[in-house]
Amino acid sequence: MTTPAIPSDSPSKRDGIAVPGGRARLLAELVEPGGGEAGDIVMQALEGPDGALLLRIGYRRAGAVVRAPATAGGRTWSRLLRRAGADPVIGPLLGAGPHAAGGRHRA
Repeated sequence: MTTPAIPSDSPSKRDGIAVPGGRARLLAELVEPGGGEAGDIVMQALEGPDGALLLRIGYRRAGAVVRAPATAGGRTWSRLLRRAGADPVIGPLLGAGPHAAGGRHRA
């Protein structure tokens, strides 16, 4: 898991991350370096405004996460999903690990 690199004065840090229904809190983040014009692929675990756990996938360009179709080769996805499955926060959202849960958790 990587520590989110969000500037302390950014709107995301102050007010949360915009999601349908309100603002979410960042719980965990994994970054798979992509390089090039597309940027890095980011997988984030969020706590939604209703307390539900959410999974967000996107690109990071110039320090900002862009919610767009995240396209990468099979090896990149394999590395990211292997790391995500082992992550104590993101893994359960994917149904991996001993704490995988249903109910309020959704991906």
